[in-house]
Amino acid sequence: MLNYAYAILRAVIARSLTASGLLPIFGIHHYNKYNAYALADDIMEPYRPFADEIVRDLTEKYYSENNKTVLALTPEIKKELLQIPVIDVIIDGKSS
Repeated sequence: MLNYAYAILRAVIARSLTASGLLPIFGIHHYNKYNAYALADDIMEPYRPFADEIVRDLTEKYYSENNKTVLALTPEIKKELLQIPVIDVIIDGKSS
């Protein structure tokens, strides 16, 4: 679930960077000739804890203590994870 959440976050940020005319291949802290989205990886770092919290909440919601079933990435969970780009995030008192 974390990988899926990070992929959503990375795609949204890469799309926004490209739409703004920036090249996501040129990162600040992330750099690798095989990483086409190094700048997107840099920009998404502050938002990772929010994705982590959403995944933790979903894990608690869907994990059954009685059955102890392994969680699968179902369409229902994917649908909830796709809400990541529209969640209001407050950092230093500013909403984003």
